[in-house]
Amino acid sequence: MPKVNWKKENVEKVANRFTTLASFKINAKSAYNAAIVNNWLDDVIGHMKPNRQKWTKERIIKLSKQFNTISDFRTKEMSAYVTAKANGWLKQATSHMIPLNIKWTDEMIIDEAKKYKTRREFEQKSRSAYTIARSRKIIDTVCSHMERVGNYTKRLVYAYEFPDNSVYIGLTYNKLQRHNDHINKSKSAVYKKINQLNFTPIMKIISESYIDAEEARKLEDETINIYLHKGWQILNSAKAGGLGGTKNISKVLFKDKESCHTEALKYSSKKEFRENSLLAYRRAYDLNCLDEICSHMKVKSIPFEECNNEALKYSRVIDFIKNSPKHYHRAYRMGWIDKICLHMRRISKGWNEQLILIESKKYSTREEFRKNSSGAYSYARKHKLLNSACLHMKPLLTKWTKEMVLAEVSKYTTHLDFRLKSPKAYDAARNHGWLPEIKTMLQYKYNSLRNNLSKRY
Repeated sequence: MPKVNWKKENVEKVANRFTTLASFKINAKSAYNAAIVNNWLDDVIGHMKPNRQKWTKERIIKLSKQFNTISDFRTKEMSAYVTAKANGWLKQATSHMIPLNIKWTDEMIIDEAKKYKTRREFEQKSRSAYTIARSRKIIDTVCSHMERVGNYTKRLVYAYEFPDNSVYIGLTYNKLQRHNDHINKSKSAVYKKINQLNFTPIMKIISESYIDAEEARKLEDETINIYLHKGWQILNSAKAGGLGGTKNISKVLFKDKESCHTEALKYSSKKEFRENSLLAYRRAYDLNCLDEICSHMKVKSIPFEECNNEALKYSRVIDFIKNSPKHYHRAYRMGWIDKICLHMRRISKGWNEQLILIESKKYSTREEFRKNSSGAYSYARKHKLLNSACLHMKPLLTKWTKEMVLAEVSKYTTHLDFRLKSPKAYDAARNHGWLPEIKTMLQYKYNSLRNNLSKRY
């Protein structure tokens, strides 16, 4: 999952969903951490309800009843868990829970397996019981009540028939999951047809069970041909050739350029053609006749005036490219770039040694130079001008002493804050083995901040 570059207004929007600091921290950890790191916490939690109650033994025991495992209790209610552990209440509060290091017996595994409908669900929700069942070779016994599903090598062929003589044929490794997708997801051709006809079909199973993927693919093709010969309309729109899609449907429905052209004549634009008859559109593309059969369609081209007016909004070419790519590429293809971008500061300045020296004087550190004038910095580095251009700048810190690291740590309230905002000091602390001491300092500082917040909220 990619990292989110949080802005204050976005953190504030997320925080507004919650009424307490605890629920904000637990359910939106990324936004909460961003608020801590950037010192926005006071600003974004002002609307939250005060929480002046302290953890008591009775409150913690009552809260713990909501959880079945110690792991869930610790993850979702860290404050209560830590308080219980510090005060010696943890054993009593978690007496009803499944222990972290449970000793599974065969009978316990059988009882645990009865909670789940499929092996996949059993493995995901009770991994330790599932793993031990496999190692003891009793997995088939404890899972005998479960519905079998396929995998990447085993597939099930199915069909959905509609009263207007249309049909969707597909294959899947999980019948229930695929059925739910078709019924509930708006992108599914089955879902669209259900809404169009106000009719919910039954999933008709074509193969007797989950069969080898290649056999399932062949059976899917045969089933499509059978329905085609009977005059059914095929609803499948997935690209041919993949497991879970259909193979060569477009070749069956649109054999040559003439059949694709006949279909294309129904539409007035390529976009309309692609959206309403994807199989014919793809077949025409494969046959290299798409432009020819679409020659009757309207082509919306962006005129020079529109590109010029759009370009006037920007002072830099890079902004024009980022914010109006269609207009930029149209102008580029037509050779209008130089004319409509005359007023802009160009991407390349044509750096030389004299310009580099002038540019570098604006900055007091190399890091500032690199961040604010990356083009000049790259040119200076490539042409070995960097040292001379940076003579006036503060020298790079070459060696961190413990005193210097501790002085740097004093600027932050959390370990995460220190690691993100001062990576070089952090690396020095890690390399010299000072991190445990620093973590203790930061934890004490963080706890103090948190206690102060608790008194207020």
